[in-house]
Amino acid sequence: MVIIEADDPHAPECRRLPLRSFAMNLLYLVNILAGHLPMLAVVVGGFVLLGVRRARLGKRVTSLAQAGLAALALAIALQSAWSAALPFLIQRGVLDVRGSGPVLFIVGMATSVLVAGGVGLLLGAVLARAGRQEPVAPQQDPYAPVG
Repeated sequence: MVIIEADDPHAPECRRLPLRSFAMNLLYLVNILAGHLPMLAVVVGGFVLLGVRRARLGKRVTSLAQAGLAALALAIALQSAWSAALPFLIQRGVLDVRGSGPVLFIVGMATSVLVAGGVGLLLGAVLARAGRQEPVAPQQDPYAPVG
């Protein structure tokens, strides 16, 4: 079987195949999303746990944790969108492979800052929870006489 590329001007119209078929593009997008699913599951699970234990954790801890999880969710969305769009931008000629270094740096730094900020906010929530002292009832001596 001979595959004729789409940009070959001498290829008959009925035999032209695109460089990247729809199935390959779909497979690439599924692969990108599958790579981010574990982290997305952790973030969604974190939001669910915060919702269930909101009253027990307190407002400050919940707010810090929600902000941290939101920053992580935003980083996942940005990284997924960028990873999915980059090959298409290069293929369409919007970005040049040789000149895309600064753009790659900016997007990489933005996602790194979001992840670092999200983890920092989650650590702040843990430390805020640990710093909060629950009133503890004094323990009674089990050997003390009753009465």
